[in-house]
Amino acid sequence: VSFYMNLLKIFKRDTPLQVRKEPRFHRRSYGGAKKTRFNADWITSTTSSDAELRGGLRVLRNRSRSLVRDNSYAKRIRDLLQGNIVGQGIGLQCVRTDTGGRRMDRENDLIEQQWWLWANGDGCHVSGLLSLTDILRLAVGEVFEAGEVLIRFVPQAFGHSKVPMAIEVIEAERLVDSQTTVTLPNGNTARMGVEMDSWGRPQAYWVYRGHPGDGIFRGYNSSEMVRIPADQCCHLYICNRWPQTRGEPWMSTVILRLRDTDQYTMSEMVAARSSANVMGFIQKPDDSNPDDVDDEEADERFHMEPGMIWKLRDGESFSGFTPGRPNSAAETFLRFMVREIAAGVGVSYEALSKDYSKSNYSSSRLSILDDRQGYRVLQQWLIRRFLYPLFMHWFRAATLAKVIDIPKAALEEEAWLMSVRFRPPGWSWVDPTKEVAAYREAVKAGFTTISDVIAQSGGGLDAEDVFKARRKELDFINELGLSLTTNEEQSADQQVIEVPDKQNE
Repeated sequence: VSFYMNLLKIFKRDTPLQVRKEPRFHRRSYGGAKKTRFNADWITSTTSSDAELRGGLRVLRNRSRSLVRDNSYAKRIRDLLQGNIVGQGIGLQCVRTDTGGRRMDRENDLIEQQWWLWANGDGCHVSGLLSLTDILRLAVGEVFEAGEVLIRFVPQAFGHSKVPMAIEVIEAERLVDSQTTVTLPNGNTARMGVEMDSWGRPQAYWVYRGHPGDGIFRGYNSSEMVRIPADQCCHLYICNRWPQTRGEPWMSTVILRLRDTDQYTMSEMVAARSSANVMGFIQKPDDSNPDDVDDEEADERFHMEPGMIWKLRDGESFSGFTPGRPNSAAETFLRFMVREIAAGVGVSYEALSKDYSKSNYSSSRLSILDDRQGYRVLQQWLIRRFLYPLFMHWFRAATLAKVIDIPKAALEEEAWLMSVRFRPPGWSWVDPTKEVAAYREAVKAGFTTISDVIAQSGGGLDAEDVFKARRKELDFINELGLSLTTNEEQSADQQVIEVPDKQNE
């Protein structure tokens, strides 16, 4: 009350209220937010992610695809991501146990066998041309190149598959690039081809019936659209901001650098070819009259070949052409450009350029480990966003079709989903002697498991299969009566030797 009473007294005064202004130089702000003559041309705006993608997504996508087709570094980045995220494939392991904690080997093996038959057969893809590994590599390449890809689960059996489900890969160009937000009769809004509710949860995807750039072969109406419910497909893209309806190409920050690299390389090639082709110029005497030279003589060119001698006219002299190409600084400049490109897409310079001449073992190993950490993040993203939803659809279809004959399987979908482990590919040893010893000590200390070590270092292998294969190998060696290092060490490990503790004695 006293506070408001004082305010009333202030406003009832005849003289205006005097507000003290602090000196301008006392105001505190960020240096990056100050406007100076050096950053006057830095124009920014307050826009959302969708507003920024709305006007430039199509151009970014087309330029990115052009670079992958024609630029060697862009193609190398895509190959790196496909090879390290997917590699030879992502395996599936089922580790369901019963109420007593015993492994359900028959049911687990049945699911793994049927999954392998479907994933590597002609019924995985709607066309029958792609296996699951091929689809995974294609999906990673599309997300990198176009920023996104739409995977549709088709409830239909194709080819020789007994499971009524297949996969359709829909490129980003088929998603409707609408420039406006439309309110639908069901209350949802459609933004850039994605129908969503008030919370931004996708409800359906509006796609063109065919590829807009394929009309020259099919002759269809490119404006005809199809609505695909969201529970029948999977929209793969990296969400950098929220809300973000569509994905941006991963090379969006380095597109101009890749283009500049191509243009600079071409200019250097033109300069080098000119240096090799143009040998010199013929100079006429100073007292000659330019009007006396006819047109044929002015356009005359000498085709120089090795070992040839040319006789000049009276008074003419020869001046050599030495433009200084190839440029000795070109390699340093291109190395700088490639480093910037590698930083923009999240890979190391050595992996992108395959140039290890400027690095030692420690720096190369550090860059490799840094790359692998990034690949592991993307592997888990692919498993979480695509493979787990795919397995749920596949398991439901296989159960309804009686391909998987397991009691109460339809009622225990979540339990079976939680018992599934996807094993992404790992990488070979950088320093086998040190890393094997380190993994062995980590397993002894309980920091990791043998299954994790096998999955990371064995290309995504299943530990159970490795153990069974080793048991069969040892039994077969002993059956043949062979004496090898592997079975000798196995016999020594099985022996228990008691060593008395002298200190306690």
